[in-house]
Amino acid sequence: MSLPTPYDPGALKVDLVVPAPRVSFGPFSLDPLRLMLGMSIVDLVQPLLRGPPRQRPAPAGGVLDVFPLGIPLGEGLAFPLPAGQGEIGFKNTAGVLILVVPPALLNNIAERLRDLLERREALGPRTCEVQGQPGVHVHQFAIRLRPGMRVGLGLPGGMGEVALEAG
Repeated sequence: MSLPTPYDPGALKVDLVVPAPRVSFGPFSLDPLRLMLGMSIVDLVQPLLRGPPRQRPAPAGGVLDVFPLGIPLGEGLAFPLPAGQGEIGFKNTAGVLILVVPPALLNNIAERLRDLLERREALGPRTCEVQGQPGVHVHQFAIRLRPGMRVGLGLPGGMGEVALEAG
């Protein structure tokens, strides 16, 4: 896969925004998101980075990690979930952002996308089988991004929200 450039007309340019909920105990620190995913977010998104990660203050206090991504046509990221729960991710299909969500998050995402769905700026959900996992299904939403658009997903346990912000 080639890294997208600012001149790649087919790449979707988005910022992946995640809370930075690191907990420190003296010289030791704990990153709950790293524990959940099994690796750092930087490692997961590295192939799609179009610039260096940065931080910004969160509106409700704390800090957000911001990863500027360029998602080339036909590419994306999927994070497998345990025990046949499917996966969560996103991809660029013909310049349209496809959100992939497991059944457990369907209602959460549908509610967050309600206005976009009503205005037909988003379509879905479409149910499909996870590649390589027969019998495991996920749901897809197609979103035509426009500058400034933000699509977020609340994290469990009040850890905040993961969001994609269109550039």
